[in-house]
Amino acid sequence: MWLAGNDNTDLFRKDATFCAQPGAGGVRLASVNEPGTDMRHYAEYVYVAAAGGGHPFDNPVSYDQDVSWAVSAPWTP
Repeated sequence: MWLAGNDNTDLFRKDATFCAQPGAGGVRLASVNEPGTDMRHYAEYVYVAAAGGGHPFDNPVSYDQDVSWAVSAPWTP
């Protein structure tokens, strides 16, 4: 995951969109542009990952827990 400016393309909109789905104790953020992948916290980074895919961050061990995000009230100063 990285932060990029909106270049006003369809690809940017799809890459920047994640849909909340039920997760293990929270919500799972499913990628719109890469079906079957989720936003995953793995080894202190955030990736778009698929359980059992070809990258180290696709490791199926603890996948469900790593793709589940807690929803809380927004922080305000």
